[in-house]
Amino acid sequence: MPNGFLRSALFGAIAKGRRRYINGEDLAAVDGVTIRYKGERLDQGDLDVWESVLHAVRLQELGSRCRVTSYALLKLMGKTDTGKNRATL
Repeated sequence: MPNGFLRSALFGAIAKGRRRYINGEDLAAVDGVTIRYKGERLDQGDLDVWESVLHAVRLQELGSRCRVTSYALLKLMGKTDTGKNRATL
């Protein structure tokens, strides 16, 4: 995970519930890093998923199609394979 992403407001500590939609705004980041984001606000749970995806595909060849199952991601994250966890994922 790039350090600039981790030290920015990309994956913020936000309240549960409906997320605000950001339409191409610059997010707070360390000097020298610019992050312009469009989409629903991301939280720490999204960071966990992103890091798990990166970990799951780290050994696959660059440029190849990467596939990972929801079961594999949930297992990597230490969660059970239940309907609620799949929906959250």
